Amino acid sequence: MRQISSLVADLERRLTGRDLRLEGVLRVATTDTLASSILPRHLAAFRVRYPDIVVELAVGNLPVDLVRHDVDAAIRPMAGPSETLIGRRVSAVAFAIYAAQGAETRPWLVPDDTLAGTVAGRWVRAYVDPSEIAARADSLLTLRDLAIAGAGRTILPCYLGDVVPERLVRLGEPLPDAVSELWLLMHADLSRTARVRAFNTFMAGALAGERDLLEGRRDRSSRSR
Repeated sequence: MRQISSLVADLERRLTGRDLRLEGVLRVATTDTLASSILPRHLAAFRVRYPDIVVELAVGNLPVDLVRHDVDAAIRPMAGPSETLIGRRVSAVAFAIYAAQGAETRPWLVPDDTLAGTVAGRWVRAYVDPSEIAARADSLLTLRDLAIAGAGRTILPCYLGDVVPERLVRLGEPLPDAVSELWLLMHADLSRTARVRAFNTFMAGALAGERDLLEGRRDRSSRSR
């Protein structure tokens, strides 16, 4: 049964890969942090450029299976694509420590075990004393909101922490040993699908303009656009 499912998924990808129309549904996977910060304005601009393409976002922090055609494309921080995927590296993703004004020395707010394999999770295991942890969460967005409320300090990607300089203080420079990469991904069989190719080309250009923010170099006195 598993072999049959794999063959069906392979056939679906190959048939979809011949679609030359700039219309239809485009399923895109991304993380909650990207979907809540950088991506919305660029998705809106993509919609203006390609009004006949309907984007369906699959938002979550767990890996998605492009091989099984669960989604058509993905925008995710990761180490790099597998051999079956076509990937385009957008930039590095920097992380730093953030806290609300006056809460810089309060206990830590950290990712829970579901995020143990992420850059933030690995950094916490290496550097944070468990006795100094005040709270855990399965979402970096939740940790950011707790930090904004003054509950403690936390590690965040700079694209999430630097956009609210009036609410969070960055405690030092980006962490040299907490770095990821942002990738645009699609399955090789979908590389000729017009809407997938258009999306990847558009987003590669749009996200390249966010490189200073993604890599922690943006002037923190400027507010989110």
